[in-house]
Parts: sequence; structure tokens; C-alpha cells
Amino acid sequence: MLGFFSPDCRACKERLPLFVEQARTTARETGRSVLAVVHGTDEEAREQVAALSEVAHVVVEPGDGPLGEAFDITGYPVFGLITVDGTLSATAFDPGRLPAPSKATV
Repeated sequence: MLGFFSPDCRACKERLPLFVEQARTTARETGRSVLAVVHGTDEEAREQVAALSEVAHVVVEPGDGPLGEAFDITGYPVFGLITVDGTLSATAFDPGRLPAPSKATV
């Protein structure tokens, strides 16, 4: 499971608690890692990093950073599931719309 957030995004702030809840469940039930990417500076991202770091590996990068570029991120928030073989299997603008991850997803 992965999520992309921006510190100045109202929808990101609204959906962050649901992502945290789902990330906790995903990690517990599948044993897989969760990744959260916050686009912004360390200073701007501080609040989101604090909320996300207890349930996910968190990366802070500029909006044009390598992860955002690799996933072609054009808006926030966005969420996804990645299979063990590295395939992006699902995306959504709301983490509640992602299918339940299985042990075959990361």
C-alpha cells in the first residue's frame, strides 16, 4: 500500500486518518510494508510525517521528486497497491476505495 500526500492539500488532511488506519491493518494482516510519500519540504511535511511514521515508511521529497515522477503524480492525495512483483494493481483518490490488500500485495 502506498500514499502520496501534500502538506497544503485539504483533501490530504481529510483522508490521512483513514490511510493511517488502513496502513495499520495492511501491515498487521499482510506483513507487508506501507510507503507514504509527502511532497514538500521537511518543515512543511512535519505534521504529516509525524502522523504517518508510526504506520509507514515515510519519504519527503519535492513535488518533482523521483517517486512522484515515477508514479506520474499530478494531484493529491492518491493511493495505490503494489503487488510483490512490483505491479501497480490499484489506484484511488480515497484509500477507502482500494481493494483489501492480500499477502500478494505490498
